[in-house]
Amino acid sequence: MQAIEQLHNKGYYKVDKAWDRSSSLGLQGMNGDGTVDYHAMKRYIDMQMLPAINNAVPVIPSPIYGKFRFSDNNNSTDAALHHGDIYNYTDQNIIPIYTCLIYFDNAEIEVVPGTHRLSTFKETSTSQKWSQKTKLKFRPGDMLIFHANLHHRGVGYSLSGHRRILQVFNIFPDKDIHAAHNPILHTMQTSKTFWTESGGMALKTLATMPSMINIACIVSYVLVCNSWHYKIALADIPSSEKRGHYISYEPGKNKRIELCNQSEPVNVNIICDPDYQKIDPSTHYYKHAAAIMVLLGLGSTAIYRWNSSRG
Repeated sequence: MQAIEQLHNKGYYKVDKAWDRSSSLGLQGMNGDGTVDYHAMKRYIDMQMLPAINNAVPVIPSPIYGKFRFSDNNNSTDAALHHGDIYNYTDQNIIPIYTCLIYFDNAEIEVVPGTHRLSTFKETSTSQKWSQKTKLKFRPGDMLIFHANLHHRGVGYSLSGHRRILQVFNIFPDKDIHAAHNPILHTMQTSKTFWTESGGMALKTLATMPSMINIACIVSYVLVCNSWHYKIALADIPSSEKRGHYISYEPGKNKRIELCNQSEPVNVNIICDPDYQKIDPSTHYYKHAAAIMVLLGLGSTAIYRWNSSRG
């Protein structure tokens, strides 16, 4: 019970060397040219990865998962700032949806314990949450399971070498929980927005500079804790439309597993759940941004004319 208690109290549980041959078996889905056979990767997830995690933390006996992604260093940049894989806009204190991952190279991840609990999140200040952040070190074959709304980020980025990671998202423990909770889970396609794409390029640069990424993390975390980050990026929907839902944001490309061949690029979200629900960002915040720009323009013009009349 200790593992389950840590998972539900802190929001995560690290499994050291969960499977003796995890690294070699998982990498069998990666082709010599750097592409991925996602069907082979999915077999590894179903037959090795998730059973090994459930053996250590028995909370996902009959998993149904929405998607998975295999990355190599990409994750160090598009996940370099604190975020949740899912954001909880319901009254559910702890959502029964998980993310599981395995690293194939040495790596670090930073988590903010307790942020998966709605009550703790609301009752704890941003500075208190920030002070509780914890770094976890991984070796090849180590795995992690966490509540999907736990705040976390990838740490460290190198222009050379590997940082291979397999992430499995939107994991429901069984079909009954899936039937009850999946209908209110919606995934925002933020990859279609200009600011998300250009922001990813900026993060790739920042992630190579520890002092700069640390400053960016502080600013970003204030935005995350107030649900402002995607609003500012103009990649969101109005708050009224989020109520009663779980919202996830998907910055990368996606492709359904049945459409994949044996040679696909890395860092693609592979959709496995036929009931996976996607939505597009609203133009709501574009209208606000346009109104602000107009007001700033009118204000600047008025100030210029006033100064001219005084001259």
